Amino acid sequence: MGPYLIKRLLLVFFVMGLCAQLYAEQASNSGSLEDRISHLERLMNSQKQLELLFRVKQIKQENQQLRSLVEEQSNEIHLLKQRQKDRYTDLNKRIEILEKGRDVALDSKTKTIEVIDKSVPIIKNTPKKSSKSKVVDAAAPAVEKKSVKKKKTISDTDHQAEQKAYQKAYNELIAHRYNKARDSFVRFIQHYPGRRYAHIAQYWIAEASYAQRNYEQAIIDYQLLLDRYSFSPKKAEAELKKAYSYYELADKDKAREILHSLIKNYPDTTESGQAKHLLKKL
Repeated sequence: MGPYLIKRLLLVFFVMGLCAQLYAEQASNSGSLEDRISHLERLMNSQKQLELLFRVKQIKQENQQLRSLVEEQSNEIHLLKQRQKDRYTDLNKRIEILEKGRDVALDSKTKTIEVIDKSVPIIKNTPKKSSKSKVVDAAAPAVEKKSVKKKKTISDTDHQAEQKAYQKAYNELIAHRYNKARDSFVRFIQHYPGRRYAHIAQYWIAEASYAQRNYEQAIIDYQLLLDRYSFSPKKAEAELKKAYSYYELADKDKAREILHSLIKNYPDTTESGQAKHLLKKL
């Protein structure tokens, strides 16, 4: 029921009350003054009660509308959190794919070098060895092969431990426990410096600072990624987040400087488009 219709109903009831009052006055001219006053009071009280009833009904409708809005906003917040979690998971998967591709490329390059080294003859001006020495030399490669195999087993175990430590820190991050996630990633880099997940761990450290609105620390963390890991595919995004951090700190000049540099160095990236959009706000 709209407010216009409520006003019209109130007006109708008010007119009906006045008519009833006039009729009562005409019908009871012989009545006492006290009786007429009490009758008027009863009429006024009933009119106030009607107004209160309509007001209560209007308040109930407004409360229902507010509840609906609160439910919609709660659903939107839940969806946003789920999308953010999905984005973190998808980003982590893509980074793992990139890292695996880089490791495969490095392995193939190493194998190519080994093949080239084996194909090149080694000329040594050494005296001829006896048959006994030849037997010893023939046994040497087998010993070397055994030691290499043992080293590879240790490396696989270490790699599994690295993955486990990284996943533990990442689980803290997607659960929004940013302080614990940041500490876990810092310890991860200390234990596995220069390894395959070190650069992305540094990126998540910066993201944890940014999520906590600690923009000054986030700038330092993103810069560490840029300085230490020049090969990282997250460099453009680190530059963009640095600009956003300066923007949040109201340092627009520094933000513009970084954004122009990003557009110049990474022209055909998604981050470049976002940088142009942010420049329009500055």
